[in-house]
Amino acid sequence: KLILKKSKKLLNKRFKDNLKVRGLFDTPITEKNPFLSKKVKKIFHKNKKIKILIAVHDLFDAPNSRGGMTFLDFYEWLVYLRDHKVSKKYDWYIKSHPDAYKGNDNELYKIFKNKNNFYFLNKDVNHFEIIKNKIDVVFSCKGTVGFEYPYFSIPVVLASNNSKVGQYKFAYQARNIKEFNHMLNNLENYLSGFKKNINELAEFFFTNYFIF
Repeated sequence: KLILKKSKKLLNKRFKDNLKVRGLFDTPITEKNPFLSKKVKKIFHKNKKIKILIAVHDLFDAPNSRGGMTFLDFYEWLVYLRDHKVSKKYDWYIKSHPDAYKGNDNELYKIFKNKNNFYFLNKDVNHFEIIKNKIDVVFSCKGTVGFEYPYFSIPVVLASNNSKVGQYKFAYQARNIKEFNHMLNNLENYLSGFKKNINELAEFFFTNYFIF
């Protein structure tokens, strides 16, 4: 209980520009905190559609290097989202990787060219703004958003069963395309069934950044 209590405090500091703690979360201490508070402007279209953030990986940076991903690589994952029959029901907001290799954004633009309900967020939009604009859910494969957004009570769908999240249940993890397809087809049910589990998040923090 004492360890969990301490972990919860450190987890809270992670999102308040504490450089020492932030360095434990795979974020270089020279980089601006992506969750740092700032003046919030409207970044989403005003409608009743579910708003989804696609936290994009670097397309060229060792996709599926650890295995366990639902798709062969990040490109196939994005194309699947783009072409899925339910994709038109939602508004999709694309946040490119901040440290991606040159040419990454050009490939992303090609993938989503002429798709009217897929929108690219400006580079200066950070996660604090996205959360304050009330994003409904985040899609990724194995990114750190898998535990960051659940901390703010926002569900995450991961196209992998071998992500950093591991066996914890605070993010939805698709073991295969069949499960991923089910999550897309029943997204509203997954959103309504999500509950923040701060104890799991604190345990994850401790086991991943203080033991291993």
